[in-house]
Amino acid sequence: MRDELPVYFAHPYKIIAAAHVASRYAVKEVMHHGHTASLLFVIEGHLDLDLGGKHLAMGPSEAFLAGPDTFEPLTLSHGTDAEFYLLQFARSEVPEDFPRHVLRVPEHVAIRNPARLKHLFLMLVEAMRDPAGSRLILHHLVVLMLCDMASSSLVTCEVRTRADGLESLASRVDAYIAAHYHEPIGTPDVARECRYNPDYLERAYRAERHRSIREAIHLRRIKEARAQLLLQRSRGIAEIASLCGFSDVGHFRQVFKRAVNMTPREFRSLHTDRMGWLPPARTA
Repeated sequence: MRDELPVYFAHPYKIIAAAHVASRYAVKEVMHHGHTASLLFVIEGHLDLDLGGKHLAMGPSEAFLAGPDTFEPLTLSHGTDAEFYLLQFARSEVPEDFPRHVLRVPEHVAIRNPARLKHLFLMLVEAMRDPAGSRLILHHLVVLMLCDMASSSLVTCEVRTRADGLESLASRVDAYIAAHYHEPIGTPDVARECRYNPDYLERAYRAERHRSIREAIHLRRIKEARAQLLLQRSRGIAEIASLCGFSDVGHFRQVFKRAVNMTPREFRSLHTDRMGWLPPARTA
């Protein structure tokens, strides 16, 4: 995908379609462009886009512009939590001698002021419903949208996420893990609970915690296992592993040794010697 797309606005755009989508169903749709440009803006949930064999995951407050010369079909997929705006428009032919002003709009960007862009989309959708509506007004609304995208071009996804509360998002992930570590959970389960695209949530969490969500789940389980190995001494290693969310005791031993630098049995024996008042442990 290109980093940015030039947009000429010497002559008014022709608006093909504008829609507000709040889906309750998982949908996969193929859109064809030709000489039509497509603008997508995510409000909630996530969208997965495939354009010419290239994949893009979009999260809340992100916008995407497929240019008028993009002839590859755009495949759009989203889950049951998606809310977004879709606009399709075409530009008029501009005479060679007509004064040109070029606005360079990035293809994919985190919007600096998402509330403003959402309001512009709402105005556009309402104006489209008016049979006597002015084409020039629609054109100006589109230009304002593209200007918002252009002005947001220096705002990276990481900066926007931090502004929206990256620590808060990471804390939500940690809270879910703390409540469900003993269950068979993974990154898709956490993402579904937090209502984010798994890839997007993984990147955001790693940026804040410097580890993957899978690593965070393992660390939480190992933390609990260390306590249970000493407190539940009547239980064997396999039972402790199951209590802490590991379905395979061999995998539990492997993860435990990597985290603690000793096996679960070695850990239990070491602390048994230091805490002789504890009742004897099972060796199974």
